[in-house]
Amino acid sequence: MSTLTLAATDPAPRPRRDALAIPVDDGLLLCAADQLIRLNDAGAAVWDLLDGRRTVAEVAAELAAGFVSANGGPTSVDVESTRRFVHDLILAGVLEPPAPPT
Repeated sequence: MSTLTLAATDPAPRPRRDALAIPVDDGLLLCAADQLIRLNDAGAAVWDLLDGRRTVAEVAAELAAGFVSANGGPTSVDVESTRRFVHDLILAGVLEPPAPPT
């Protein structure tokens, strides 16, 4: 079990410098730290927003702004699901963990 904690208001981490993101038909293939991870379109959209400046909550809000529901209206993106996804990418070694608070 990891001791890493990532709050929705913490800055989102950024991809590792050695991470390679290869576009595939329905998402991205990530290569870094001896890992190979396939992301679907939604995961690829999250990946594209991880710049180390936006919080997880801001990433979720931007995702929601970019998606529409099946009936053409706005949709919501669950902040907690986004936080868990980002946390999992950190544990997989493809993202640099956020800097500890000073």
